[in-house]
Amino acid sequence: MRKTATTLVVALTLVLAAVPAAVAQDEPLDIARLAGPGRVTTAIEVSQDTYLTADTVFIATGGVYADALAAAPLAASMSAPVLLSEAEQLPAEVSEEIDRLGAETAILLGGEAALSEAIAGELFRDGLSVERIGGSNRFATAALIAERMGLLGEVLIAEGEHADPSRGWQDALSASALGATHRIPLLLVNAARLPGETSDLLDENMEVTIVGNESNVSAEVAGAIDAAAGEVSRIAGDDVYATSAAVAARSVELGTYERNVYVATGRAFPDGLVSGAAVAATRGVFYLIDGMDLANSPESVQAIEAAEPERLRIAGGVAAVDEEAEATLSSYVVPPN
Repeated sequence: MRKTATTLVVALTLVLAAVPAAVAQDEPLDIARLAGPGRVTTAIEVSQDTYLTADTVFIATGGVYADALAAAPLAASMSAPVLLSEAEQLPAEVSEEIDRLGAETAILLGGEAALSEAIAGELFRDGLSVERIGGSNRFATAALIAERMGLLGEVLIAEGEHADPSRGWQDALSASALGATHRIPLLLVNAARLPGETSDLLDENMEVTIVGNESNVSAEVAGAIDAAAGEVSRIAGDDVYATSAAVAARSVELGTYERNVYVATGRAFPDGLVSGAAVAATRGVFYLIDGMDLANSPESVQAIEAAEPERLRIAGGVAAVDEEAEATLSSYVVPPN
């Protein structure tokens, strides 16, 4: 009889010991796809996922990438989201998001060709204080943003212009998240040319980190940067995905939380445009992936898997990051400890 009772007690103990594990497995995982029917609404989804309120909003055109990417570090320093707009008219959904946030100031990025004066007028009539940071071109705008942020001896430099619209932005997107998270301004170059607007901000006391390999920032441009600045280093991989993984690793080294992961496709820029400020707001890590074939971005995927993320945010719909990629990335997510 005593043996039977002992056996029952042991069995019951084993069952009870297993309960917490079962409960843990049933905990909901923190995974979200942030996507709307277009780039403007996707940016709003990112904002709603990240910010309860914001005193200031940044607004950039959704038609080109440079202004939104360069603005991420400044926006992050002001705890402000970056929203997207059409060039001539502010979409109603953006006005509604500004109201939800309770913002009092709107900062327009780029000149009137990027965001018309009619948009500024509409925001003013809605009761907002309106500012504009815009230069004669994308390099000048990035430089003005960096100056507004304050040049504290360190900048990032990445390619921000290319004749092929499928190129010229990937490294800058990865760099924008790094710069936003660690409050480092981002300047832009052409792969084969150091613009005067960028070089004018460099001096012998400036520490520069080039983001991207020599296909995207040539050795000649790096040499010109080295001649104008102080210490120059480069974060680069064999392609934009490997570079993105290397940038993420640097961010982790600087103290960000590797288990809070954001991803966006490297095939097209719209979905990832506003990710930098959102990543910074949650102290996360950003990875560029091939959302149609993860095998093309192995360094990013391997790093995400190794991190065992507790939180995953996917920017863009299934046309950018398909369901198979989402399922694979989601399988790496674990409940928070």
